[in-house]
Amino acid sequence: MKYIELVEFLDLMKKNKYNNNSSVANILKTWQNRFPNSIDPVDIWNDVVTNRGNFPVAVSTLKNIYKDKSISKSLDGSLWSQFIEAYCSINNRKSLCEPKKEKLNIVLQSWKQLDEQKEKIVAISDGKMNKNEIISELLVNGYLPWNIPSFSEFPQVLIESLLNALRFGSKDALLLFPRLLQVIENHHSCLSLFRNKTSEMPCWLFIGWIDQMLALLDKPEAKAVHAVIKNIVSSYPDAIIYSFHLSCSSYNFTGSQESEVNKCFVEKIKQMLKKHTVISEFVSALEHLSAPQIIFKDYVSEIEGLIGSNASSEKIRQCFTKMCENLFFETDDYTNRSVPIGPVQKKFSQEYQPKVLDLCRKDGSKLLEKSGIRTVLEGLRNLVDQARKIMKKFLL
Repeated sequence: MKYIELVEFLDLMKKNKYNNNSSVANILKTWQNRFPNSIDPVDIWNDVVTNRGNFPVAVSTLKNIYKDKSISKSLDGSLWSQFIEAYCSINNRKSLCEPKKEKLNIVLQSWKQLDEQKEKIVAISDGKMNKNEIISELLVNGYLPWNIPSFSEFPQVLIESLLNALRFGSKDALLLFPRLLQVIENHHSCLSLFRNKTSEMPCWLFIGWIDQMLALLDKPEAKAVHAVIKNIVSSYPDAIIYSFHLSCSSYNFTGSQESEVNKCFVEKIKQMLKKHTVISEFVSALEHLSAPQIIFKDYVSEIEGLIGSNASSEKIRQCFTKMCENLFFETDDYTNRSVPIGPVQKKFSQEYQPKVLDLCRKDGSKLLEKSGIRTVLEGLRNLVDQARKIMKKFLL
């Protein structure tokens, strides 16, 4: 029984379970059930009380094992590493209870054991320049801790550790958060872990990286940040609304099942942000600060690029529709809009709306026809040049 309880005690110390009240209570309850009977001899009671109450017993036993060369030779690399770790761990904890003069000696004893491990590692790694080869060899021979994660587990360990550090206020972890977004982008198996960990954390921790999270919303890994973004929209809409409006224009949903889920999520966020009319109007007003002829030129260039890359008809039509919505307005809209149309936008709309719609048709269908597309694009380029000259005179 003495050796069984020694093993249980070493396991408790080695795995740092002594900080866990439930672990300590469990082992004490187990030992209580093993108390000798009242009719047992005094020497049995003495062994039990001495073994359980004398901490140096554990260190003494480990020392005896270390000194016994027959035992140390019989242990393979893995068991010997476990023994050294247990010996050094208990030695270091013992130093906490000793006077200052004794602490150094105890720690130095631990270092002596680790130096021997170091010599073995150097011998194994001799002639190997690649660190992956060295680590693989050490794992095979058992000279690294037995609970070290495999290489395939590193992304999950990184995510869990970094988010834990962020949760407890680490500034370094906060700066490294965008790296986690790269990890989940390359390792989709970590998506659920990332989502579960971030759901337990206050969303304000991630406000500084809103732009990086919004950039994922049209990608397969977007579901990892859905909950965080939704919580930010609910709690801190002012922090995300402007970036969200800017990001929406660049989303490219492919039509796959995952893409449709992401598209629905983006639409849901739009509806949530529509409640904040003052901010939405402010964003719309900012868009009117750009000269309409420059916006027109950018849209024409985008349409040309889509046609040149054989983009789908839906994408070309969407781009044309968006251009008309942002540049051309009906007469009734001039004063009825929440953000009034200025004289420059009004002049451009009156001058170029009929010309563009005559060239491309109201639904932009001329841009989808293979025959005559060069003529249509040339006509749009001519309108861009005209608009630049005419609007310049108007502004003067």
